[in-house]
Amino acid sequence: MYKSIKSFCLSLLIISVFSVGSGMSADVAKIGVFDVQRFMENSKAGQNVREVLNKKRNQFEQSLKEKGSSIQKLREQLELGSSVMSPQKQEEKRREYRILVNDYKEMDQRYTEEIKKAEVEETRKIFDQLDKILDKIGKEENFLLIVHKSAVLYSPDQLDITDRVIKIHDKEYGADE
Repeated sequence: MYKSIKSFCLSLLIISVFSVGSGMSADVAKIGVFDVQRFMENSKAGQNVREVLNKKRNQFEQSLKEKGSSIQKLREQLELGSSVMSPQKQEEKRREYRILVNDYKEMDQRYTEEIKKAEVEETRKIFDQLDKILDKIGKEENFLLIVHKSAVLYSPDQLDITDRVIKIHDKEYGADE
């Protein structure tokens, strides 16, 4: 029984060695590696997305800063004028203060969501374009596989097609995106 299992395994090993050997004599599989992060950092499209998002962030931060300063002024009024104000006036100012603080928090949350939504929308456009470019490169150059760099533990630099994709994307889509 043990000998038959051993001979069966040995036979499988021999068959697999010859199968791999005959497969190796055929064309070598062409594999490409693409780094999305490097693309976003170095392409015109990635730079444009960063500029658009930074402008929005700056606008939102300015609005929040203005709202924050009005909250600060009201808090100072409450602290300094509490001894002079009537209890009704104090309560009115505290209520106004709580409303402004809640408005500030809601505004901050809304702006954060808008930035995330804009980022997703902009990157989705770019990824749609990248899908077309990577598909075209894969078909024209007979790639068996193009994988994202984060899915690869090691690959030689020759497999990296990111710079070519950046050049093609910048040429086809330019600074418009």
